[in-house]
Amino acid sequence: MDENKDIKDIKDIKDIKDITSNGMPEENIIGYAENEFIADEITEEKKFDLKSARRTFGLLSLGLFATVFVILATSFSIGAFIPSELLGKAWFPYLLNFVVMYAIAFPIGYLFIRGLPKDEPEIPTESKMNKKTFIRMFISALCLMYVGNIVGTAVTGFFTFFKYFLREMPSQSFSEMFNKDAFFVQIIFVAVVAPIVEELIFRKVIIDRTKRFGYMPAILFSGVTFGLFHGNFSQMFYATLLGFLLAYIYCRTGKVIHTILMHSVINIYGGVVPTVIFALMDTERLDAIQMIEDSDKYIEAITDFAIDNILPIILYSLHMIAFLTIAVIGLIFLIKDRKRYKAGILKADPPMPKGKTFKTLFVSAGFILFVCAVLVEVYLSL
Repeated sequence: MDENKDIKDIKDIKDIKDITSNGMPEENIIGYAENEFIADEITEEKKFDLKSARRTFGLLSLGLFATVFVILATSFSIGAFIPSELLGKAWFPYLLNFVVMYAIAFPIGYLFIRGLPKDEPEIPTESKMNKKTFIRMFISALCLMYVGNIVGTAVTGFFTFFKYFLREMPSQSFSEMFNKDAFFVQIIFVAVVAPIVEELIFRKVIIDRTKRFGYMPAILFSGVTFGLFHGNFSQMFYATLLGFLLAYIYCRTGKVIHTILMHSVINIYGGVVPTVIFALMDTERLDAIQMIEDSDKYIEAITDFAIDNILPIILYSLHMIAFLTIAVIGLIFLIKDRKRYKAGILKADPPMPKGKTFKTLFVSAGFILFVCAVLVEVYLSL
C-alpha cells in the first residue's frame, strides 16, 4: 500500500499542507503524522475509566448486601421449620451456619457480580511466597490481630454497656462460647471451611475484579468489606486489618492458596488454641461462679476454681504471653517492612484520580445497603 495514502487515512490532507507551508520538509511529514496518531491513541488509552470502577465496586457491594440480607432473613425464619431437638444439638448451629452462609447466601450474592470482568491487569506479581516470608507475615498478622482485638473489645464493651440500659440482655456464657460437644465441628469450621470460602470470596472473587484499578483500591475494599462482613465489633476491627494484609499477599502473589493457609494458621492460633485450652476447664462451673453476687463468696469460689483448673489456666496464660510477645515482634517487622509494603502496592496505569478513591469504593447504593445490613447484625450480636 502506498505510504502517502496511509497518511491521508490518518491525518486530514489540509493539516499536511499546513505543516508543509510552515517550513517542515516533506520527508518528515510521514513521521510527524504517525507520531501525532500514536500520541492521540496513547492519550485515549491512559484515561482512567472511573465509571467502570464505580460500577464494579457498586455491584460488588450489592452482592455482599444480598449475602448478608439472606443470612439475616434466614436466621429470623429458619427456627419455625427446624425441629426443636435439632436446634438443641451443639453441632447443629455450625452445620446450619455453613448451609445458610456458604451454600445459599454466597451463591445468591455471586449472581450480582458474575458478569463483572476479571481482566488480568498488566501489573507484575511475585507468584510465590517462601517460608521465611510466610512466617514473617504471619507474625506481622498476629500484631494486627492483637491491636484490632483490643479496639474491638473496647468498642464492644462500650456499646454493650449502653445497650444494657435499653433492655436487659443475657451475656453469652463460657460454656456456650467453648462448647465441648461441638469441639471438633468448631475446629473444622474455623480452621478449614471458613478460611477456604472467605478467601475465595474476599480475595479471589473481589480482587480479581478490582485489581485492574490498582492495588490500593482493591486492598482497601477487600479489607473493609471482610471486616464488616463479620457482623460484630469483637471481630470487625482485627478482621479488617488482617483483610488488608491478606489482600496485599494475594495482590503480590496472585495465589489464593497463600492467603488460605495464612488465614487458617491465624484462626488456629487465635481461635482453635484457646478453645482447646478452655475445653480442659469446667466451663459450667465457671458460669455458675459468675452468677454469685456476694463478693466474699465469689472470691472463695473463683480461688477454688483456679486451684482445681491450674493446668489450663497456666496454659492459657502462656498462650497470652506468647501472643503479646509475637505481637511486639510483629510490630517491629511492620515498621521495618513499611517501605517494602509501600513499594509493593502498585498503581494502575493510569492510576485512579486523586480524591476519588473513597467515593468510588464506598459511596454507592450497594455499599450503603451493605453497611445497614451489617449494623443490624452488629446490634443483634451485642
